Amino acid sequence: MADVKIVQTFSCHNINVHKLESLIHRFFAIAQVDLDVVDKNGVVCHPHEWYSVPISVIQQAIGMILDGSVTKYRYDKERQRIFEK
Repeated sequence: MADVKIVQTFSCHNINVHKLESLIHRFFAIAQVDLDVVDKNGVVCHPHEWYSVPISVIQQAIGMILDGSVTKYRYDKERQRIFEK
């Protein structure tokens, strides 16, 4: 419903994209933006694709997902950092 600026892309090989997306959503769930958007017909939508996370932390998490270590870590929203569980 609005223009989006792509700020980063990642090249991921030999990984199921649906599983990758699901892992990213779960890992950063705490940082999901609580947002209501009204479309041109007045219908209120609550998007689940928006997160408030620094790009450097996203880069770190993608690397951890790809190397399999992500399950040992969690995202701290207040500190905006990844910490070992």
